[in-house]
Amino acid sequence: MYDEIDAKYERFLRLYQANQDRIFRFIVALLPNYSAAEDVMQDTMLVMWRKFDQFEPGTHFAAWGMQIARYNIATYYRKAESGIMRFDDAALQHILEQQEQFEPVKDQYLEAMEGCLKQLQAESREMLSLRYNENMKISEIAEKIGRPL
Repeated sequence: MYDEIDAKYERFLRLYQANQDRIFRFIVALLPNYSAAEDVMQDTMLVMWRKFDQFEPGTHFAAWGMQIARYNIATYYRKAESGIMRFDDAALQHILEQQEQFEPVKDQYLEAMEGCLKQLQAESREMLSLRYNENMKISEIAEKIGRPL
């Protein structure tokens, strides 16, 4: 029994790790700030794990995750203050469909971007990572690496 649970957990982790960036980018594009996107991503991952038995092997894991994220985003907006712009379900569905259409192009773009990043010196890669992965301000990056602005 434990072997089955371990195997299921490993399958989920492999699929999740391979697709989490794509799902997170979808969430970030639809929410007002990075912190909200992180919260929705965490909720989405938990729902994905709970419903992993419902996932059909061989289908598009990221699309399945984005569908779950869409419901979590809708929940976020229902709970949010009235001043925040909201998307109705039809708009969210349209955005999801458009994103799925451009996934192959984005994959090619990301591969090209990774190739370019590999050509940079380590310090330059670190600065880009701090800016775009860690969402640090340029002044914070300069302070962290000990360089003036």
